[in-house]
Amino acid sequence: MAELQPAKAVLPKKYSRHTHSPGHRLDRHSGKNQTESKEGKARMQTFTAGWKFLEGLRWRDGRFWAVDCFGGKVIAVTPQGNAETILAHDTTVSSIGWLPEGELVIVAMHDSQLLKLDASGLQHFADLSSAQRGIPNDMVTDAFGRSYIGTMGFDVQGGAPFAPGAILRVDPDGSVHIAADDLLFPNGMTFLDDGQTLVVAETFGQRLTSFRVESDGGLTDRSIWASFGPPIRDSDLPDFVPAMVFGPDGITANAEGNVWVCDPFGRKATVLGLRLNQSQKATAAARLTAERKFRASLS
Repeated sequence: MAELQPAKAVLPKKYSRHTHSPGHRLDRHSGKNQTESKEGKARMQTFTAGWKFLEGLRWRDGRFWAVDCFGGKVIAVTPQGNAETILAHDTTVSSIGWLPEGELVIVAMHDSQLLKLDASGLQHFADLSSAQRGIPNDMVTDAFGRSYIGTMGFDVQGGAPFAPGAILRVDPDGSVHIAADDLLFPNGMTFLDDGQTLVVAETFGQRLTSFRVESDGGLTDRSIWASFGPPIRDSDLPDFVPAMVFGPDGITANAEGNVWVCDPFGRKATVLGLRLNQSQKATAAARLTAERKFRASLS
């Protein structure tokens, strides 16, 4: 296990001054960073660049937060594109969350550790390897300080045979519990209904799965919230990726209780939910129908 390097940590505003990283700014006067959809209804723009692999995007205190997974960094970026490196670590990190007192928690993937950054520096918070459910990945933390962490189940990049993953729950005392098992590569997670429902993206399951969050943090009443295609139980990426209809990865809920979900394989994002208006429902359905037709044309 790699040694922690507390001295590398740059603490948030609550604990110290910001240190800005120059060179990662959005050029708002250049059309090169903006892309408009064919329908003319949506526009994408790049507001930060130069990182190795960004994951776990969050919005907090007026900034977008993310992890530079392979760069071992936690960053925060203003809407104007000003970036700050909050933490530089010497191993792969995959997701972040905040405890009730504002402490930052970070998943160290290959160390199988949950780390905590507070006024005293960076420290171990929980040993995730004790659950024996594979490499930890994405995470969401609730208002009570409970962190829900998805595990891959198997080493995808290392060519390991397929195995289902799980959702681990780390309580405020650092104890680790298996909250849900037999998930097909659990990835992004979000809360609905004021924290009473947890939705997880099962990437290989090609679906979103929901759970009721009990008062003790337990997950019950498992059900399929949205389904995009047949489940995949295979570890051969070149074989199954072309056949995927929609592989959900990062997700987040909006104020209306709908879920935005991205598909990195198809390089697209869409919004789904029971509270969509008729126009939004038609747009979401049209996107999925078009994607299915496109996939069928390749076979």
